[in-house]
Amino acid sequence: MCLEPTTSGENRKYEVAVITWVDIEDRTSPSWVPLEEALRDAQEPFQPILTAGIVLWENEAKLSLTASVGPEETAGALSIPKPVILSDTRYRVEMAVPPHKQGHDGEEKVERED
Repeated sequence: MCLEPTTSGENRKYEVAVITWVDIEDRTSPSWVPLEEALRDAQEPFQPILTAGIVLWENEAKLSLTASVGPEETAGALSIPKPVILSDTRYRVEMAVPPHKQGHDGEEKVERED
């Protein structure tokens, strides 16, 4: 799903994904460590990560989420490779978009010519 901006007053439909996934782990050290310690770190199981976000984009290889969406902006993208996703639950939600633009404080923006 790819999002497109709108200020037409139509409701926007989104999917919210709640996923559990595993990330890479970097257990390297700036200095040498005993072999036993490195082997112990290497054998630690991956810890699952829980992430929830609005689906920005998805294809066979990755899922891209954002934390927030406005009529014409997002909070950026977090892209996760699909092979590391352990579970994926989706919810459909709608956001009402007013036909006029509003400021962050809810006040209607008025264009002025000075």
